[in-house]
Amino acid sequence: MYHKLLIIVFLFSFFSCENKQKTSEVVSVPIAVSVVKEEKHMDSNVAAQEIIEIIEDSAQIEEEVVEEVMKERKRLEIDSNFVDYYPERHANYFFNLIEAGSYHGDELDKSYANKQWVGVFADSSNYYLKNVDVAFEKDIDPVMDLEGDSSGVKVSVIEKDDCLFLFSDFPLEDRTLHSIDSLKDLVCPLPGDSTILNYNNTKIKLYATGDKQLLGGDFYEIANYRLFIDNESKTKTPQLLFACASFNDAMPDILWVGDIDNDGKLDFLFDLSSHYNATSLNLFLSSLADKNEFLKIVAFFETVGC
Repeated sequence: MYHKLLIIVFLFSFFSCENKQKTSEVVSVPIAVSVVKEEKHMDSNVAAQEIIEIIEDSAQIEEEVVEEVMKERKRLEIDSNFVDYYPERHANYFFNLIEAGSYHGDELDKSYANKQWVGVFADSSNYYLKNVDVAFEKDIDPVMDLEGDSSGVKVSVIEKDDCLFLFSDFPLEDRTLHSIDSLKDLVCPLPGDSTILNYNNTKIKLYATGDKQLLGGDFYEIANYRLFIDNESKTKTPQLLFACASFNDAMPDILWVGDIDNDGKLDFLFDLSSHYNATSLNLFLSSLADKNEFLKIVAFFETVGC
């Protein structure tokens, strides 16, 4: 954007000067490389093209510098004995899980249109459950479709509030869940960090092990990542929820926490994708966990951007 603005400013100044007088003037334009300027008559198109080439060269130099810095940065080492873990990834799951939005046609099963869906919604102060009708309509897939095609699928719900996610085959009554303010700042713990959740007189602890390296802002490179859940009373051993050796410009994320199944214990929705161009929704419920577990994964839904 900065480079484009420079071009516009230069061209406006150049043409204004050319219209007012016959002799050319030197126009000072702040650019990232040194430019030797000479006073001479030249075709305006040639002058503009030279400035564009200078700016493009400057941008290329900047990109090459960034690439060199990234090459020199020491990358985190992957443990050769590390094993990725997706709990019961090949088991038959209890429910189906989706979000409202548009998808590639092969990402949704045709049977979804005949299922009864329950949605988790958010209004200005609360979360709530509501049984809803879900519309599955043909949609244009901007990645896959040619002109006139519509191989995509649009999932929508008629409801005034935001629909966070939908799941099927688990009959529940419409009801309020709990306050939005207690959940909005939750983040998935990074290696070496933990998150404590207080709910129904019980403290639940999420913590992670592995390696991390700050890349800038709030973004980290993560390696050898393991996510665990435990409680304060230590009645069970910590449960491994997820493990991943490396991520491609992605980080695990808590999307929602609350008591969906009304058993007085917390349930979790995570995005556990290891790639920036994909999502991996994983729904864990407490009521279906084995006696030695805190949570049981009951549904997952994976999508790709393009």
